[in-house]
Amino acid sequence: MKQKTTILTFLSLLLCIGLFATPVSKKMAIQAAKKWVKNMRNSPKNSKREIATIDETYHQSKLVYFVIKFKGGGFIIVSADNTTKPILAYSDSSDFDSQLQNETVEDLMTAYKNFVYENSNNSLSGRNSNIAHPGWDKLLNDKRSLRRKTIIAPLMDDIFYTQSRGFQKFCPKNEKGQSIVGCVATAMAQVMRYWEFPKRGKGSNSYNHKEYGKISADFENQIYDWDNMSKIRADDENALLSFHCGVAVSMNYGTSADGGSSAYSASALSALKRYFKYNRSARMVYRYNYSDENWNKMIKKQLDKKRPVVYTGRSENLQDPEAGSAGHLFVLDGYDTNDQGDYFHINWGWGGNNNGYFYLTEMISHGGKYNWIDNNAIMLNLYPTNMAPEFTSKPKNWVRTGNKYEYTINAEDENRQDTINITFKSLPKWMTVSEKNGDYTIYGTPTESSNGVHKVSIIATDGTKSTKQEFSIIVLGNDEIIETNTIDFETADFSQANFSNNAQNTFSISKENNHFANSGEIQDSQNSTLTLLENFSVETNIKFDYMVSSEKRYDFLIFKIDGKEQKRWSGEIPWSSASFRIPAGKHSLQWIYKKDRSEKKGKDLAGIDNISYQTIKKDNVSPEAPLNLEATGITNISISLNWDASKDNIKVKHYEVFRNNVKIATTKETNFIDKNIYSDKVYSFFVKAVDFAGNVSKKSSSVEIKTTTKTYCKSEARNS
Repeated sequence: MKQKTTILTFLSLLLCIGLFATPVSKKMAIQAAKKWVKNMRNSPKNSKREIATIDETYHQSKLVYFVIKFKGGGFIIVSADNTTKPILAYSDSSDFDSQLQNETVEDLMTAYKNFVYENSNNSLSGRNSNIAHPGWDKLLNDKRSLRRKTIIAPLMDDIFYTQSRGFQKFCPKNEKGQSIVGCVATAMAQVMRYWEFPKRGKGSNSYNHKEYGKISADFENQIYDWDNMSKIRADDENALLSFHCGVAVSMNYGTSADGGSSAYSASALSALKRYFKYNRSARMVYRYNYSDENWNKMIKKQLDKKRPVVYTGRSENLQDPEAGSAGHLFVLDGYDTNDQGDYFHINWGWGGNNNGYFYLTEMISHGGKYNWIDNNAIMLNLYPTNMAPEFTSKPKNWVRTGNKYEYTINAEDENRQDTINITFKSLPKWMTVSEKNGDYTIYGTPTESSNGVHKVSIIATDGTKSTKQEFSIIVLGNDEIIETNTIDFETADFSQANFSNNAQNTFSISKENNHFANSGEIQDSQNSTLTLLENFSVETNIKFDYMVSSEKRYDFLIFKIDGKEQKRWSGEIPWSSASFRIPAGKHSLQWIYKKDRSEKKGKDLAGIDNISYQTIKKDNVSPEAPLNLEATGITNISISLNWDASKDNIKVKHYEVFRNNVKIATTKETNFIDKNIYSDKVYSFFVKAVDFAGNVSKKSSSVEIKTTTKTYCKSEARNS
């Protein structure tokens, strides 16, 4: 008797709080939505929001959930059966369009339908307990309020890329129309826009498409202009980024009418690492290897570190394994953990439509056609590789004595969130550092005692990685110039510089009209080497032309500086140019043509021509002759001479004044008073300019004067 009383008491309690499994009415759904809104972000504004529409969704003639939309944006999806948790998804800002032709959203909505449908049927058939999900009591009980443990607001809530509407501008097209971006490329582009990384890609990719022919992209030579790339509206920058993401995964492009564009989800991970410099240890992990709890923990850990999680939802046909599967890529960028469970914020890559927090746990449709949840996967540890800072400013490598040198240092980090610190390892004594708002400038004016080479070493660090900028500043005297020295072999020998030949067969000079150095005839496993020894007086670029005709990937032209290989070329390469930076000082340059063990192709040789570099030489250019020499203030004992300053490639040191063809004075000024003249005499004057190297100009035009007696009669002057 006592046992029966206990059971009746328990059943009465269940009836009183409504915990038996039953369908959910529209009224109860509205009540659940309003209670959820009231607790959402604990905002008084949210509790006053008005419902705009309520849509009912059916699956196999059974009502499975309500989509409740609010005026001003926002939605809540409420289960229509209380055997499942009450709230399946929500957003406090986005619109939900159930008619949107987005297969990615449709798959999750199908999973919701199956989830509610099967739980309801199992409850009715007795396969499951006929008790309501406890989440309903937690939500509807007036004495309780929603307990939120952690909320990570959407990291990408301001990024609304999509597959069309201008984002497909650079995707291929033909007579069928314009192909669209594809969800894989859109998800990649959105994540890259979030990180604003990289500044430029790495390498290139090219492939042939059955409809559009050859499709190519050069990632390495493309700068992604994040500062001028919209997060919302299509522009050339984000459209190009979307296209590059597609090419990186060898996108199978297609129009919307043909089913859209598709690519393997795993290709996105490979492409992000290979072409866009994302973390090499990033990996794909699959849902079926983890429990619900561990799966959610793993995702939340990534989001706690502000890393969006690229998520692939793959629908596998459980009833017909040979029917294939459909995969879609989107991004989880936030979460809301409360006493109802874990809700993950999804950016679908559909222009912001349907973005919101969705429940992704427990929805394995064991009896349904598709198992959406269990076939999901995420990209773990997907974030930019920590790149070292990069100096974007290039210093001037010389200054002339008495002139001001100034260099403003600019450095960038592809990881734009990193802070760069600049330190100076070595600077000339005559140089000063100034800093303003984090920008550094080095400046100074060297004196004659500073003539020569001065080393500068600057370090940029982001706290983890560092880059060093080292260069030399040449302080030139006023008698020195920097000149380009070119070795063109037109002397038909190697006399233009300090060359040496060694190895099995030496370089020789071609007998063609335009002479050049070409490698000697060598056998398999031999090499031909040309060496240039030079004391470079200034830091410079060594430039040269080269050609190669060899067996590709086996026989090479190799260029070395001080024994260290700089680059190698192979195959059929017509005359091209190369340039390499080389510091001041003594260096050895080598051009080596090297053969492997077998086979000969092409002409089996390499050619070198027009080797050029800068060097310091003595100034040998004379100043221009002074102009407009005139005589004024003529008396019987003195005369004033004036003239215009001469032009010089560097600087005029002084002027020489001549009277009657005899030098009478030296002056730095452009005027001179001759006080050693006599009355009643005829004099002829001219002036020459002299530079610091001792180069003398031609004489100016002459001016003749005639003085008279001491009675101060009028004197005469004339130019000749």
